[in-house]
Amino acid sequence: MCRLSLFLAVVSAAAALADEPEFDRKPLSAWTRQLGAGSVAERREAAGALRYFGPSALPALDALVAALKDTDAQVRENAADALWRIGTEARAKAVPALMPLLADKASAVRYVAAVAVWRLSGRSERVVPVLGALLERDNPSRLRAAWTLGEIGPEAKATLPALTALLRDADPHARIHAAFALWQVGMQSKQGVAVLIEALKSDDYHVRRSAAHTLRHFGPAGRDAIPELVRASDDPDPGLRALAEAALERVRPPRKEATREIAVRKQ
Repeated sequence: MCRLSLFLAVVSAAAALADEPEFDRKPLSAWTRQLGAGSVAERREAAGALRYFGPSALPALDALVAALKDTDAQVRENAADALWRIGTEARAKAVPALMPLLADKASAVRYVAAVAVWRLSGRSERVVPVLGALLERDNPSRLRAAWTLGEIGPEAKATLPALTALLRDADPHARIHAAFALWQVGMQSKQGVAVLIEALKSDDYHVRRSAAHTLRHFGPAGRDAIPELVRASDDPDPGLRALAEAALERVRPPRKEATREIAVRKQ
């Protein structure tokens, strides 16, 4: 009887392991153990891997919450990122543990913690000031912070002055993110569209692609960019051509007019 019980227990454990989600050929439980007992490099790797499990990482919830107190900033950042990806089932334990990270010494940790708190709680009042402060010149998290403020929308109106200042940033990607956020937060399009038009003329195809992609969010408010989008639709870069044509569909809704303008340009 004892042998039979042992056999059944082994079979049951093997079945459970077979059903366990994996990332990079390693099961969730192994990544969870590594997060709690590995070296700094191993803990960083584990916390980063757990982000890819999404809601399936729920069994690692306690380990991820504990990792928010890790001495390494990258581990804290990755753990916070993994927590919000679990979803609402992580809210009760994760949000209180994330709150102290809004004042973390590392700007990247503050950013991800703010995103996690907002996404898990659905409330923006505690995170908007944190994200607004990240818009300062040369802060490495300013681009991501601007885009997230745009996603938050009108509830982030207190950051409009900082977002307007970001339009003058030396980094063209920062200016593009600021343009997006100003439109989403305060429905301010004039300055933002002007910035995006200039970005479409950049020698850097990454900048041109980003500008065309962002203009899709403006809809008819981005009409001033139509001539430059039409030129971009004839660019040698196929990625930019596709983004420009998609933007024209949004910026100038009547499809026949936008398509005709593309056709005339390509003749």
